[in-house]
Amino acid sequence: MVARKSSSAGQSAGPPAGALASHAGQRLAAELGRVKQESGLSFAKLAAEIPYSRASLERYINGKLFPPRQAVHGIGRACRVDPEPLLELWDAASAAARPEARSTSPHRFSLPTRTRRLLVGGAAAVLVVGVLIFFCTSAFRDKSGTTKCRDYRVEARASEALAFTAVKLCWTSKSVRAQGELVAPPDSGPATAQLCLSAQKNVCAQIIDLAEAQPGRTRVYDVTVDLPPGYGAWVHTCVNGLVACSYWK
Repeated sequence: MVARKSSSAGQSAGPPAGALASHAGQRLAAELGRVKQESGLSFAKLAAEIPYSRASLERYINGKLFPPRQAVHGIGRACRVDPEPLLELWDAASAAARPEARSTSPHRFSLPTRTRRLLVGGAAAVLVVGVLIFFCTSAFRDKSGTTKCRDYRVEARASEALAFTAVKLCWTSKSVRAQGELVAPPDSGPATAQLCLSAQKNVCAQIIDLAEAQPGRTRVYDVTVDLPPGYGAWVHTCVNGLVACSYWK
């Protein structure tokens, strides 16, 4: 796992919940559907152009799941249109869903001073414990501005079929890059490599497809994403579609 990050692109790879339901999010889904239809590309051909699976692209373009900013950029390029208008809609939808963009209630009340001090002190204690746990269980980027990297080999088995990805994760304070290859066994279904973005391991705020390889094939990938502040990144592999998956690593 890697620590860190800033947000999908524009930037947030893990946009706030509710982005899809916003007006801009609905417009984005409609525009993605339009450009895909006008391009004449099938979902299979589109998946061959950019490092996202057909299933994920269908969810993004059909408005069932808010896409990563990088996916929006890739869809625009693959469909031979200027991606900037699509990215502007992505940015607007992401901004509209952030807590600070939502209106607050005009009715306010004040807690007694002693209660406020107790709450602040308790919150500070919880924050300190959380930071210590996070730093003790995660690989973090230091504050020197340098890039840190770590190599992983992640395997998934289904009966005798073994799929694996060999990946190097490199991260800074603003982004994480996954470079590697995915190998699918010849006697199984497709293999998939995915990246999990979250502040807590095994509870993914967003899952990004790194690559999908057909049986007996190897797929090379190189994907860079932004991470929300305090987020980390994990990778896993699945075989036979998403039937058998490894742990996040």
